[in-house]
Amino acid sequence: MKIASKTSESAADRSSRFELVMLGAGFAALLMMVMIAAWISRRAEAEARWVNQTLEVTNKLSELKALPARAEAGQRGYLLTAGEAGYLANYSAAVAQLPITFGQLEATTRDSPVRQEGWPNSSR
Repeated sequence: MKIASKTSESAADRSSRFELVMLGAGFAALLMMVMIAAWISRRAEAEARWVNQTLEVTNKLSELKALPARAEAGQRGYLLTAGEAGYLANYSAAVAQLPITFGQLEATTRDSPVRQEGWPNSSR
């Protein structure tokens, strides 16, 4: 009779050990998933910052592209209207805005020398 009880105890011990091993494996898998999720989250935040910066650069480039056209339109209006001052004010405002917008564009891309490569007056 002692043999039968030893066998049942060892089966219970094995079952208990198996449960503990499976519980530990499950906890390790959960911990690994949490670490991967945190890494993915940090990576997504970094990528979102790059996307936002790219959108800012695109907007500044669009503004920079439009300023000479505004200046030219103001100049043309001034010349065609024989000196109406309102057109000259548009020209002056657009010309004054050019270096400001270019400076903002440089500041936005300061952390990326590749984006500033080839720019005139670039402070590298």
